[in-house]
Amino acid sequence: MLKSFTIRNYKSIIEAEVPMTFLERKAPNGYKDYDTIPFIKEAGERLIPMLLIYGANASGKSNVISAFALYLHIINENIQGKFFPNKLSQQNNSTSFEISFVSDDKTYTHELEYNASEILNEKFFTKDKVFYEISKGKIIRQSIEAKGYGIAEFENILEIECSENKHHIATFLPKICRRYPGLNEEMTNAFNYLMRSFIVLPADFKINPESVLSHFRGNGISDNEAVKEITDILQKIDIGICRIELKPEDYDISDMKNIIPMAHPSYITNNVRQGITQRINRIISYHKDVGGNEINFDFFTEESAGTQKLFIVIGLCIIAVKFGRIIIWDELDASIHPFILKEILSFFKSKRYNKTGAQLISSLHDPYVLESPDIRVSDFAIIDKTERLGTSISRGGEFNLRNINNFRKQYLAGHFGGVPEPCL
Repeated sequence: MLKSFTIRNYKSIIEAEVPMTFLERKAPNGYKDYDTIPFIKEAGERLIPMLLIYGANASGKSNVISAFALYLHIINENIQGKFFPNKLSQQNNSTSFEISFVSDDKTYTHELEYNASEILNEKFFTKDKVFYEISKGKIIRQSIEAKGYGIAEFENILEIECSENKHHIATFLPKICRRYPGLNEEMTNAFNYLMRSFIVLPADFKINPESVLSHFRGNGISDNEAVKEITDILQKIDIGICRIELKPEDYDISDMKNIIPMAHPSYITNNVRQGITQRINRIISYHKDVGGNEINFDFFTEESAGTQKLFIVIGLCIIAVKFGRIIIWDELDASIHPFILKEILSFFKSKRYNKTGAQLISSLHDPYVLESPDIRVSDFAIIDKTERLGTSISRGGEFNLRNINNFRKQYLAGHFGGVPEPCL
């Protein structure tokens, strides 16, 4: 589970922390008998399953979400072309990210600081152990030595695999854990958890059914089983769909550009046979007409944008609660009715669904869910931005609030900040 993510000098952010700790001093009375989850206890920490982020337009909500995506992108590639400092502040010439997460009942932290040309500092550690620390291209301490691998070998890996023109540009962590997984089993397991756990979706991210179904496939669930699970939830939301099925069809390769609508990347490529035909799994939904007869629709050309998004949202939420994933989603509420949004959020707060420590972080504009009695002071945060401090994050618990049933009214009244003041 995610414990915290700290961002320094990135776009509108001078320094901000996204904490997932439970803020209340004591556990709610009788919380073990609740249907909802106030917190999940891991490695001695009380961690929340959901954080909803509110704020005015241009306050930096999307920058917080994109910082997660950028950090993971750097881990998988390098820092080149990924330096986006705060242009309005001259306090710092480097960007840094710090992520703390719990895996196998232990808290791990990865720190990364870099500028436009090189990684300045990198460190991976727990409370009791520093696996390695690198400063300005030099390993200054490490505890991952094994037979045949000592400091000389690590420095060689750093110089050859992580550097270019004597500048440290690629993080050390994936190089060690992917190419030498048996070197330090604990570190490798923690790294693998970090890489498989996060699903980050910026507002402009283009996701299609293949992306959703691939998550199921990667966990041993067939496309047909996945579609059935998603359909079961869609039907409970009551949008008029009787059923959904995958319909395999073979097409001539030369006609693919006419068959697959680019605006709706909904057709899933399964295989190419002899370079002549390609099998496509079309997603077909069925509705009943006035006479009670089933009528089929091509799901991603004839269903509404809202229904299409629900398919994707529900699919990813199912993956999260089944396998303990962490979803970070910018503007999850776009194209979703607030009543339905409330039900979707229950995936993460409900003991019935969330048995794996799944977490959700999402920026929202619709304040309706703040009326829910299931939302506690730890579950929402307000983003504000000033010229001097940049984007700042304040949790609900920092406003000395009791767990009342309607935070929406106080938020809209401006008691927390984070609301625009339009004047036309």
